[in-house]
Amino acid sequence: MRNDFSLQEEGSIYILYPLTRDANAWCAEHLPDDAPMWGDGYAIGHRYIEPIVQAIAVEGMEIGA
Repeated sequence: MRNDFSLQEEGSIYILYPLTRDANAWCAEHLPDDAPMWGDGYAIGHRYIEPIVQAIAVEGMEIGA
C-alpha cells in the first residue's frame, strides 16, 4: 500500500508532505489556507501534530516516514 503522506521531524516542527491526490485534497479541506509551507510540505508545530495525525488516520489514510 502506498502512503498518502510522509512525516518528517525537524526539531521543533514537523513537515507533513502530501503524496497523493487524496492527501492534497485532505490538506485543502482541513488545514488553514495560510498554513506555513516548507518546500512541498506543511510546517506544523510540535503541539499540533498529534491531532492532525489522528484526523488523517480517522480518514483511513496512511502516513509513512
